[in-house]
Amino acid sequence: MSAQPPTDPTPSGDPFRPLPGSPDTSGPYVPPPTGTAPPVPPQGPQPTTPVSYGVPAQPERPRRRWGQIAVGAAAAIVVALAFAFLRGSDSMPSTDKWTTFADPGGRFTVAMPNTPERTTQQAPAGNVSLEVVTFTANYGDVAVGVAHTDYPPGLELGAPQDVLTGAVQGAAQGTQGTVVSSSSTTVAGRPAMDAEVQSSKGRALSRIILDGRRLYILTTAAKESRSDIQRYLTESLKLTP
Repeated sequence: MSAQPPTDPTPSGDPFRPLPGSPDTSGPYVPPPTGTAPPVPPQGPQPTTPVSYGVPAQPERPRRRWGQIAVGAAAAIVVALAFAFLRGSDSMPSTDKWTTFADPGGRFTVAMPNTPERTTQQAPAGNVSLEVVTFTANYGDVAVGVAHTDYPPGLELGAPQDVLTGAVQGAAQGTQGTVVSSSSTTVAGRPAMDAEVQSSKGRALSRIILDGRRLYILTTAAKESRSDIQRYLTESLKLTP
């Protein structure tokens, strides 16, 4: 009996069909269509994050920076105004002759050597302008002033210590002077800072108080440092809750 040739395991005309016994991991076999080119992988580095084609994000407006600038500008106005009120060489009257001055708005009272003069100025900073109200009295070679300004709700000020430090630096820069000393303190629980500024016009002692969104500045300006006058001025201040 002659040997028979081996049987072709694949059906005629379908050379891609798997051999019998091969595992079927892809489901029913579908021959590839003729004339179809294999997919070409993308060339070059591919993005790892989704690409957005919307409107580019705008940088956040530096509101806090403008707040610090406004604080410094307000303090500079007050100290410069106190220096401008220095008139002559008459001695300051004894503090026991000072009288109590009441803020027309009812926010504070303070002792003054005579009736103070009210001035209003604007402290610009970017798109913000603060109204600085100052009450200044002079007697010869000494001038004292009490000022306040209110910050709008949309203006970010930052930490109280940063606000007070910015005010001290602004007072020095605005009078082309230098900060001789500064120290933190409190006034009836409110954060405050005492500072001394030296300029070509003399020395200014200031106490800066942050009361919520209102800033108070008490200043004594003279040719020489008058800590006795500044102490009496600051101790006489009474803020209304």
